[in-house]
This record gives sequence, structure tokens and C-alpha cells, in this order.
Amino acid sequence: MSTWKEFEEMAESLAKLGRERLDGQICYLATTQPSGAPRVHPVTPIIGGDDLYVFMEPTSPKRKDLHGDKRYALHSTVRTNAGEGGEFLVDGTAIETDDTDERQLVVQASNYDIEERYVLFRLDVGRVVYTEYEDTGPQHESWRSLTK
Repeated sequence: MSTWKEFEEMAESLAKLGRERLDGQICYLATTQPSGAPRVHPVTPIIGGDDLYVFMEPTSPKRKDLHGDKRYALHSTVRTNAGEGGEFLVDGTAIETDDTDERQLVVQASNYDIEERYVLFRLDVGRVVYTEYEDTGPQHESWRSLTK
């Protein structure tokens, strides 16, 4: 897995698209329930410092899911039914962090109010796919971390 900063350094133009589509936007986080069934949650990712983050309620089912299976997928919304602006997908592993300095950095980078009770997860980047819809059909650009 890579940090968001490492991804930016290796795929600058793709990371710029990701920042536009994810940072401070409503997106969907996919997790795996203990039963193995998928689950999708609305979240507002934050890119702060070197990493990609999400806050959540401490009682959220997504927190329980990520403690059992750290794998996630994060997907942007599209702006219109025609797919305007494209769609951005990132997947990898999520790690809960309670580091005070890290939390403060992310709170400062956020475009919404963070409640003290919220827990913070860092989303390490394993794979990225950007799809743009053109008249000739969908065009894909992707990147994969070289580290496991």
C-alpha cells in the first residue's frame, strides 16, 4: 500500500483528478460485513498532509467492518447521469488512528465540522481507477501501488 502523497508523486495528473473528485466531497465507502456481505456507506473523505482519511461515528457499522476486514473501496459520485466529471475509485486498506497530531492536521484540512467523538481512519492506497465518459465510450486510467 502507498500513502496518498506517494501516489501523488508517482501519478501527479491522476492524483489531481482524485483530489478534485474525493476531497471534501460526498463519496461512497464499501466495506465487508462480518458475514462477508458488502456494505456501502456515504462518507466525506479528506486529503490532509500525506494521506487520505475519513471520519466516522464510533458506533458506525463501517468501523466494525473495517476492524474485521481492513479492505475498503472508495468511490466518487458522478455529477450527472451522463457521467459528467468522471468517476474515481480508490481501494486499499484502512487503519484507525488515534494520533492527536495527525487528527489535528486532518481537522484543519476538513471543509466541515468534526465532532470530538468521531474516530479517524487513514486510507492507504492500493489501486486507483479513473473513468471518464466520452462520445467514443468510457476511457480508463489506472494506477497500482508497487508495495503490499
